[in-house]
Amino acid sequence: MNHHEIRRRLNRCEVTAAAVNTRLGPVLTNMRDAMVGHPRSGGYEPTGRSGVSDPTGRDGIRFDEAQAARRELERLVTIAADALAAAARIASNYLPLSSRQAAELSRLASANAEPGCQSCARVGVWSPVHVNSSDVGGRLDALKSLCRPCWRFVGVNDRLPSRAEMELWRDTGKLRPLESAGR
Repeated sequence: MNHHEIRRRLNRCEVTAAAVNTRLGPVLTNMRDAMVGHPRSGGYEPTGRSGVSDPTGRDGIRFDEAQAARRELERLVTIAADALAAAARIASNYLPLSSRQAAELSRLASANAEPGCQSCARVGVWSPVHVNSSDVGGRLDALKSLCRPCWRFVGVNDRLPSRAEMELWRDTGKLRPLESAGR
């Protein structure tokens, strides 16, 4: 599933959740009113016998479809809420850095005097260096300090990632060659 399909499904979930939430009050009231024996008779004590002549007793021992529907609704709403919360937790791990976070990362990098990946620096991202001063087995014309993703990219594609590829990596976390990128 591509990112457009994910966004389309999330938007559909949002619309559906809003529609359900808008109608939920009357729906729950109607479910409660449809429950067997509602309102319950205060003086009835179930005996477990099937031949009860009391209408409330008879209702108490038959299957309550509205109660079952209410339980299923609660179960599905709980599953949906838990699934969306899990999706939000996963997505939060990949949010772009805020300007404050990027500044803090840059400050920490300069305070440690640790150089970052020279390829990532072209798009304003600091990444820890995996290999210092390497031409990746003769694949590059000059020695570069590269992070692990850039080093792997050069090893597979025999070139540094283009600026467009680096911007895609910065925004999506996926470093892959683009068809339009030149060698």
